[in-house]
Amino acid sequence: MWVAVVFAVLSTAQFKRSDYLLPLYPGAAVALGCAAEAWLASRTDPRTVRRATRGFGLTLAAVAVGWLVMNFVVEPAEQRKEEKRAFAAVIRAHAPPPQPVLMFRAESHLLALHLGRPLQTRVEWHDLIAWVAEPGPRFVVMPPEYVYPAGQIVRGRKLEVVATLEDFTAAKPPRPLVFLRTAE
Repeated sequence: MWVAVVFAVLSTAQFKRSDYLLPLYPGAAVALGCAAEAWLASRTDPRTVRRATRGFGLTLAAVAVGWLVMNFVVEPAEQRKEEKRAFAAVIRAHAPPPQPVLMFRAESHLLALHLGRPLQTRVEWHDLIAWVAEPGPRFVVMPPEYVYPAGQIVRGRKLEVVATLEDFTAAKPPRPLVFLRTAE
């Protein structure tokens, strides 16, 4: 019941994150464990019980090995792709606090964490135009596909590329970003 009800309720949610089914796992584990225990208790042949016990032990060993591989090989490789600390340091070297940075059509919680405040997020072109039009140096982080359109849409002040996220990651990031500043 737990698994069915939680699955039904969460499946009707309008917004689903990749981890929205996590509350199902404990119920599914309990249900699977109870089913396996009932199955094993119904076996009368000792060879079947030994095989099942051996299979369970091998499964546990495989899970442990899989966890070690994920923890020490796969996850560090993924984190290298997502590393944004050096990119944030370059941005803050050009725009030290309290100088604000605009994240335009980009959402990167890890970069925002490393940048700190003040940080603004906007998605509309008129917001970018107004931001760049303000006096003084202006700093923008955006995905690379918006750099050329920004150069065409923003008039009056030119945006120049200072750095890209790819310059600071060991592997190509899944969501590349570009740091720009106004040219004086």
